[in-house]
Amino acid sequence: EEEEEEEGQQQHEEEEDEAQAGRLLVAVDASVQALLDLVREFPALLAPSPPSPSLTPAPAPTPTSPSPSPSPSPSYSSPSSSHTQLSPAAPTHHTLSSYPPPTRQSTPPRSLLQLSLESFSRYLHAGLIRLSARLPIELLQSLLGCLSRLGLLNDSILDQFWGRPYAVLSFEGCVRLSDFAFSDVSLACPLLTTLNVSGCVLLSDQSLEHILCELLVLRELNLSGCPLITDYPFEQISEFESESESSDTSGSLRSLQVLSISNCLALTGRTLEALALCHLRLISFSCDHIDPDEESLVSLVSQCKSLQYLSLKKCIAVAEASVKAFASLPNLTHLDILGCYNVVREDLLLLGRSCPLSFLNLQECVLIDIEAIAETMSIRSLLQVKLGWLNIGDEGFTALSTSQSASSICDLSLRWSRLSYSKLFGIDIAKFTSLTSLDVSWGSFGDVALKGVLGSLSQLKILNLNGCSDITSVGFLQFGDFQSLSSNSASPHFHSLESLSLSWCKNLDDAGLAEIVKSCPALTVLDLTLCSAISNDGMQSLCYLSSLTSLGMTRNSRITDPGFSFCKYMPHLQSLDISCPRISNLSLRQGIGYFPQLTKLSLRSHHNLSDKVVIRISEKCKYLRELNLSGCQKISPSSLVPLFASVGSSLRWLNLSRTRLDDSVFYALGSSCYNLVYLDVSDCHLYQPDSSNLLPALPDSVVVSEPLLDKLTTEEPQILPSAGLGTPSIEVALPHIESPPLPSPLPLPLPHSPSMSPPSPPSSTSSSPPPTPNPTHTAEATVSIASVQSAAECCRSLRTLKANRLRVFMDDHVTAFLLNCRALEELSLHSCEHLTGAVLVSLWLYGRALRSVDVSACGFSGSEKRVVTELNPSIKFVGELQ
Repeated sequence: EEEEEEEGQQQHEEEEDEAQAGRLLVAVDASVQALLDLVREFPALLAPSPPSPSLTPAPAPTPTSPSPSPSPSPSYSSPSSSHTQLSPAAPTHHTLSSYPPPTRQSTPPRSLLQLSLESFSRYLHAGLIRLSARLPIELLQSLLGCLSRLGLLNDSILDQFWGRPYAVLSFEGCVRLSDFAFSDVSLACPLLTTLNVSGCVLLSDQSLEHILCELLVLRELNLSGCPLITDYPFEQISEFESESESSDTSGSLRSLQVLSISNCLALTGRTLEALALCHLRLISFSCDHIDPDEESLVSLVSQCKSLQYLSLKKCIAVAEASVKAFASLPNLTHLDILGCYNVVREDLLLLGRSCPLSFLNLQECVLIDIEAIAETMSIRSLLQVKLGWLNIGDEGFTALSTSQSASSICDLSLRWSRLSYSKLFGIDIAKFTSLTSLDVSWGSFGDVALKGVLGSLSQLKILNLNGCSDITSVGFLQFGDFQSLSSNSASPHFHSLESLSLSWCKNLDDAGLAEIVKSCPALTVLDLTLCSAISNDGMQSLCYLSSLTSLGMTRNSRITDPGFSFCKYMPHLQSLDISCPRISNLSLRQGIGYFPQLTKLSLRSHHNLSDKVVIRISEKCKYLRELNLSGCQKISPSSLVPLFASVGSSLRWLNLSRTRLDDSVFYALGSSCYNLVYLDVSDCHLYQPDSSNLLPALPDSVVVSEPLLDKLTTEEPQILPSAGLGTPSIEVALPHIESPPLPSPLPLPLPHSPSMSPPSPPSSTSSSPPPTPNPTHTAEATVSIASVQSAAECCRSLRTLKANRLRVFMDDHVTAFLLNCRALEELSLHSCEHLTGAVLVSLWLYGRALRSVDVSACGFSGSEKRVVTELNPSIKFVGELQ
C-alpha cells in the first residue's frame, strides 16, 4: 500500500509538471510570436551594437567590408580582403580583482532587442530553446550572448542551439560548459569566423586542437584565461600547417587575424614558436601575463609583418631584440608593454623612429628616461600615452609638452609621478589641447596646478585626482570661478566632464562639492571615498546629477539617514559604495528599493547591518556583479542563502570577510555562484545561533548542487546543516574527500596536526550509552568538507581566494578548491594554523595556474617552500621574507 501510494503521488507530480510545462510553452510561444512580429515591423531592433570604444582611435578611417550578419559585441573589423588595412579596437582584458565602474553612454550599448532578452531569457530561456528553429540567426546569437552573461548556459542548453550556420559565437566566462561542448563547435559551425572562449576553464587541449584544425575560416579567436591549455595543440597545428604547405593545400590558420592567449599560464615559448611556423597573418596579438623566451617572441613577430595591435603586459622577456622586431612592423599602432622593465632608453628611441604608434603604454618601465619619452612623443600620430610610476620631473614634463604630438594626445597618465605641480605645470598642460583624460593621482597636485588644469582643459571627460591631499577647500571652489567666467555661454564650462575621482581628498567640503556639481552637470562617475568633510548638505547637492551611474561614499561618519535619502534622486545608479556606518537599517531597506539596476554594491564595515537589509537586496537587486559585505558581523547565514539564490548567477566579485559563516553559506555558493572570480572569506567566524542548547535542533533544508547530489551515498548517514529556509530537511550522507597522494620523491616533512586526526571507531563490545554533553566543554567548530567541495565544484572560474586567519580551514578544504578551480591564480591562507605539509603537496600537484601564494604564519619553513617553487616555478610565496 505504501508503494502504491508513493507511485500515485509520483504520477500526480509528473502530471503537474507536464501541465506546468505546457502552460509555459504556450506563454513562450505567444511571447516569441510577439517578438517576431515586432522584428518584422521594426527591423532596426536587430541593429548590432556599436563597437566598444577603442583604446587607440584610428588616425584615419580605413575601408572595411559590410558584415553579413550583425555581431552582438564586435571588437574588430573584418577585412574584405587580405590587402585591406584594419585598425582593430582594443580587446577587453579581464583583470583579476577589479572591474571598471559603469559609465553612461551617449548611444545605447546594445540593441533594444538585446536589452529585452536580458530579462526575457532569465525565466523563458528553456522555452526559447525549444522554439529556436523559428528564430532568426541574429536573434539566436544575441540570446546565446545573454545566456552566457547570465551564467545559464550549459551543455544541454547549448545542444539545442546547434544546426544553424553561426558566424559569431561568444562563450565568455561559461564555466558550466564541459570539454565535450567545445569539441562540438567545429562540427556544428564549420563556417565560424569569430569565437570567444575566454574564461572557459574546462577547455582542454583536445577540444582546442579540433577548433584549430577544422575551423578553416576562423578570423578571431580569444583564448584568454583558459588554464588547461598547454603547448601541445599549437605544436600539432604547426605540424599540420607544414604538411599542408608541402602538399600545396590551404592551412587551417591562414585566415586567423586576431588571437589572444593572455593569462593562459600553462603556455610557454614553444607556443609562440609553433605559431611562427604557421605563417599567420595576424593584425592583433595579445600575450599578457605569459613569460615566453625572447627568441620565440622575436620569431613570431618577425613572421607577422601586418601586426597593428600588440599587447605584452608583464612579459619580462621583452628586451632589446624584441623591440627591434617591433620596430620592423610598418603598421604597428597599438603597443602595450606595461611592466616590461627590461626595455631601456635606446629601445624606445628605435620605436619612436620606426612605428606609427597611436597608443603607447610605458607604465612601470623604470629604465626609460624622460628624454627618450619626449623624443618618442614626436610621433604625430600618437594619441594616448601612459606614463604612470615613472620618474618624471618638471623639466621632463616641459620637454613632453614641447613635443610635436602634445597637441594631439587625448589620454595622459602621470600617476605617482614626482612633479612639483608649480605654476609652470599650468603653462605646460595647456599645450595638450586635445586632452580628454588626465590622471594625476597620488602626487603633490595642489591648488595652483588645479587652477591650470581647470583654466585650459575644459574639454576633459575623465579627471583622476585620487590621493591629491594638497588641494585645499579653496582649490575646489575654483570650479565655481571658471563657471562664472563662462556664464555667458549656453553650456557650463565643464559640460563634457563625465568621470571625476576625488578619493582621499580630505579637504573637500560641502561648498566645494556644490561648486563641482554646478560646473559638471554631465557627471556619470563620482568617487568621494574617504572625503570625511562632506556631510548631509553635500549629499543634497548631488540631487542635480540625475545622470549619475556610479557613486562612492566610503567611510564617512558625517553622512546619516537624511543624507542617504537624497540618493533616490539618482535613478540611474549602477554602482553604489555607501559604507557609512551611521546610516540606519531602515534607511538602507528603503533606499535599496530605488536602485533595481545596481551591478556593484558595497556596505562594508556596517557593523549593525541586519538580515532584513540583506533580504531586501536579494529581492530588489537582481543584477549584482560585485558585492562587498566585509565587516557586517551581525548578518546571519540564513539571510545569505536567499541572497545567493537570487543574484548568484551574476556575481563575479564577493567579499564576506569578517562575517559569520556556516555550511549553508558554502552550499548556497555551490548552488548558483558559477561566475565568481574573487572570493574573500578572511577572518570569518563560524555561526552558532544558540550555544546554550545542548541537543541539536531539527535542521532546515539545504540548497545542494546537482553534482554533489550525485555523489551522496547512503552509508553512514549524517544530517546536513541548517540553511534557514524553514522546511523539513532530508537525512543524507556526505562524501568523504581524501587528501592527495604524497609522492615519495618530494622531500617535504608532513607534520600531522592533532585537529586532523580521524575519530577512532566505536568499540563493538562497548554497550555503554553515549556520554552526556558537558556545557563547559564543546568540540572545536569547523566547516564540513562536503559544503566546501560543493562551493569549489561550482566556482570553477575562481581566480582569487582569500581565507586569511580562517582557522576552520583544513588541508582538505584547500585541496578541494585547488582540484576544481583550475584558473586559481592568487591564494591567501595567512595564519591558517591547522594546515600541514599536505597543502604544499597540493600546491605542487594542482596549482598549475597559481602565481601568488601566502601561507605565512602557518608554520612552514623556507626550505619547504623552496622545494615547491623548484617543482612548480610559477608559484611565488608572498607575505613574509623568504
